[in-house]
Order: sequence, then structure tokens, then C-alpha cells
Amino acid sequence: SGDTDKQCLHRLTRPFLNLFTAKRCACSGLAADFLFGPRYRRAGKVGIIPNAIDTRKFRFDPARRTTVRRALSLEPSTRVILHVGRPSRQKNPFRLLDIFAAFRAAYPDSVLLYIGTGELETEVRAYAARTLPPAAVRFLGLRRDIPDLMFAADAFLLPSLYEGLPMVAVEAQAAGLPVLASDAVSTETALTPLVRFLSLDEPDRIWAEALAQSFLELRESPTSMLIDAGFDSASPSAAEKELVSYLLNGQA
Repeated sequence: SGDTDKQCLHRLTRPFLNLFTAKRCACSGLAADFLFGPRYRRAGKVGIIPNAIDTRKFRFDPARRTTVRRALSLEPSTRVILHVGRPSRQKNPFRLLDIFAAFRAAYPDSVLLYIGTGELETEVRAYAARTLPPAAVRFLGLRRDIPDLMFAADAFLLPSLYEGLPMVAVEAQAAGLPVLASDAVSTETALTPLVRFLSLDEPDRIWAEALAQSFLELRESPTSMLIDAGFDSASPSAAEKELVSYLLNGQA
């Protein structure tokens, strides 16, 4: 990750982590600097291993989009916003609902698909029940059909307070899904032009407008960009190969 709610514990234990670590790796530069300290990355002592995915599973399929939306009883004209993440402080769930409420003021038939379970789930569900109509938010729990849900959606919302490099944002890009993320999310997440960052200081209205502006008329998966960036699991990065060699042979 790129931050923690337990700052004091992190500051106390990081020196010991560096003292006893034989091989350092992280999913992004931001995560590396947070976990080990910037000087280790600057010295080339941290291997950056991308959160690679099987891009073939996320290649956008308009036929599957239609099928999934029908299964979810979503009209073709319905604007669908997707969030995949556990309801926790890090993911900023109450702000997520506030942003969606502002968006729904302009698109009254829009729907938020909320995927994930977590420690704040009860509170988040109660907040949604107080601030939005019952049909506006669908809490779908843990799902195995994330690619299909991404095909069905029109935009992905990620107003996190901190992240390392969120895999769900990589998956969303692979599915050709526009991503609106907070500027607390590492800019390394923007592997394609599909990602836009906004400050959490901006009002909900601005976030809602940015969501509306992100909708695509023509949608396709930017697979080649993800492959070139090293985020296709079929093509391991040099840092990953080095780590595997170390784990198998005890040497780089």
C-alpha cells in the first residue's frame, strides 16, 4: 500500500523490516517508498513488480455486456457506476456514496454496483439506505464475475484515501472502463488514457460532472498498452523473474 491508518506502528517497525529483509519488492514506486523508504528505491534496491493480470479475461465483449445487464435487470440507457473494494476507511465508502448521490441527481435512473465485503459494511449499507433510494445501490458482496461486471458498467469510481497500485483499476482499464480516482491513488495507476484523477477536496458536484464526462461512445480494451507497461501476466517483468530466481535458487 501507499499509506496506513497505523502510522506510529509503521514508523517504529520499518527500520526492523529493512534490517532483516533479504530482497525488497513492491507493486509501485509509491508503495516502495512507503514500505522501505525512498532511499532504497533511489539506490535501485527495490524491484517493482506490476500487479499483472490476465488481460484476455478482461477484453471487452459487447455481447457479454448486454447479457450481464439483462441478468441484472439494467436498461440499456441506465448509467452504471462500479466500485470494487471492501467497505473500509481506506476506500472512503461514505464519500463514494455522496459522489454517487450527486451523480444520480443528474441521472435519476443510474445505479451503483458495490462489490466487496468489509469491516464497515453494516454502516455503509445503513448510510446508503438513508441517503439514496433502495434501487440506486446494489450491494453484491464478493463476486467471481468481475470482468462481466466491468463490461456491464459505464465508469469505475475509486475515491480512496490511499492505495499502492490498485489491481482493480488495472482490471478496469483492461476492460476498457473509464476510471475516476482520487489523487491519493498513485499516478502510476494511469497505464492508459482511461484514468482521470481528482482531488478529494473537490466537491461532490465536480466529481459527478467528471463521471459524466468519462462516458465513452466507442469502447474497446487497450490491451497493447497494458502489455507494453508490463501488466500482462503472460509476460512477467524483469523484477518478477529476478524474484522467482531468488526464491528458487537463493540468488538473483
